[in-house]
Amino acid sequence: MKKIILATFLFSFSALLSAAESFLPQTFSADFEQTQISALSGKEKKSQGHLDYKFPGHIRFEVNKPDVIIFVSNPRKTWYYTAPFVAGEPGEVTVKPTGKLALSKFFDALKQGLKSNDLYSVKENDKDKDKDKDFNTELIFSKKSQEELGIVSATLIFTKKKEFSALSTIELLKNDKAKAKVKLVFSNMKINNELAKERFEFQAPPNTRSSQ
Repeated sequence: MKKIILATFLFSFSALLSAAESFLPQTFSADFEQTQISALSGKEKKSQGHLDYKFPGHIRFEVNKPDVIIFVSNPRKTWYYTAPFVAGEPGEVTVKPTGKLALSKFFDALKQGLKSNDLYSVKENDKDKDKDKDFNTELIFSKKSQEELGIVSATLIFTKKKEFSALSTIELLKNDKAKAKVKLVFSNMKINNELAKERFEFQAPPNTRSSQ
């Protein structure tokens, strides 16, 4: 009898672990529309671009409207590039060793899946009271995670099912003085696609000023 109970427990634990590990794909790419709102001033900024991610610790975040800004990071180096506002002027790139606040750390954390863990607790919505939120999941980060990621909480919004391929929107509450809110709306999502190593290394265009 004890063996049966133990086997049942191990099977259930294995299934739970597998579900968590399978939530975040090894790679994904998507177009995005980003909205940033300052809780203090209420000012809203919008931008559009493209995102590539590879687990663990690889990200390429390109803003192409209204200005060109490129953030590229791998486990060793991070590049932050701003294109010139006037044609012919130099662009600027800052190169640094990858630190704790790398944007990729947030997506790395999602490897834990939609179950509460040491990094964040998961708050499910009451489906009976608010049917519009059936496919929303809120992640509330621990104090340690808030310091490392710069994020207080994240709301993941899905279409029809709670799988990464159906992730349509991420709403972030940042851990800064302005308590800024960031909303990322995804489109053209591709998961487990091939992304070359070079995609996560930045080659500065000619006439670019570099700083360390």
